[in-house]
Amino acid sequence: MQPADSSHIGQRPRFPALDPEPPPHPWRRTGATLIVLVLAGLGSWLGYNLSGAAPRSHHRATVSVSFVRGLSGVVLDETPGSYLSETDMQTGKAVVFKNLGQFSSNPDPAVSADGKYLLDAAVGRLLSLSSLGHPQAVQNQLSFVPGDMPGFMTDPWSDHDTGVVELTYPVGTQDIQSTIAVAAVTSVRTGRALSLGSADSAAGDPRQAGAFIAVPKPGRPLPDGNQPDARIVLADVGARTRVLATDAQLSHVLGIKKGTALSLVPIPNPQGSKVAVQVSTITGNASGTIIESAGGIVVLSRSGAVLGSAPGAGGGLGWAGWSHSGKTLAFVGYGSSHPELIEWTVGARSVTTTLRDSSQQGPTACAWSPDDTAVICDGGPRGNWLVIRSGSESVAAGQGQPLVWVNGRLGG
Repeated sequence: MQPADSSHIGQRPRFPALDPEPPPHPWRRTGATLIVLVLAGLGSWLGYNLSGAAPRSHHRATVSVSFVRGLSGVVLDETPGSYLSETDMQTGKAVVFKNLGQFSSNPDPAVSADGKYLLDAAVGRLLSLSSLGHPQAVQNQLSFVPGDMPGFMTDPWSDHDTGVVELTYPVGTQDIQSTIAVAAVTSVRTGRALSLGSADSAAGDPRQAGAFIAVPKPGRPLPDGNQPDARIVLADVGARTRVLATDAQLSHVLGIKKGTALSLVPIPNPQGSKVAVQVSTITGNASGTIIESAGGIVVLSRSGAVLGSAPGAGGGLGWAGWSHSGKTLAFVGYGSSHPELIEWTVGARSVTTTLRDSSQQGPTACAWSPDDTAVICDGGPRGNWLVIRSGSESVAAGQGQPLVWVNGRLGG
């Protein structure tokens, strides 16, 4: 891994002209080869200038969520039809923004931690969400190499929302594209891209222009195309790259057999003061099938100190997200008969809620309430939402993948 430097990434084309209604994408990413996901019984642990007029909104029927008492704020979600929607959790009023066209689900649109901006790199859209009910396009200089998607990460936002992190696969000699991606942080205002080094996965550093990066091991990838990871680093522009933990150290903390290949996914909290590392083990069986299993979750400080660990937790196999305060990590696990949502206050207690009303697959997307007292997830009966609060679940009207839950009300 090379330290972050100020060299430019080669000039890349701007976002292409937008198709007002691109074809819908599948809800979950699928691989070219079969991966068997083995979940341990412990798996339940664990300003810019605005351009464009305010879009006209398309209302759907008002539905009541009053049976889930005490809810407030507005949930932004992506509907099953791939449109953005907002729902007032106090009144049940919902607005679908069909005139914005359809959005991607591979990767999902990425909302900044403060809920102010949404980036859908796959279709080239950057929106301001500051006015509830009126998302607006934002002038930007972002670009990407067509065909590299999904090159933007689930948590790409960096340096107080002024930059985003992307992965590209450089073309080497004889026009052969590398199988190892390179991470870069790109300024939203200028489009200037600064290299951060090799990466298997990455998440933007909320504090500085840079990223928390899972660095792949050198050598040939596994038969399914995956590359085992060697370490987690913090790479910020203008600073020496800091190794936070090696694969051997993470294995030791979680009690994983020495030498086991690992897949690592960094998830920083909104303040950038700590990072959760979802760890999955990668093994093969006699037939050559690659098996990815939940290894656990380790929470590290920015300096690499171990703040907490959850052996056998969901690994990189399910949704996980920090509360707005950055103190509690929620993640989806799997019990003996039902999916579960675990809320883990690092260094303190955890609360496990059995999701008896969830589909067998469990939630694929969730969002914390503005006051950090509830989590809303997809995957409820008949496609409705689940609200998890104080260790209990409720079914709420509303469908689609929750992206963010913010304070406020939808107007008339």
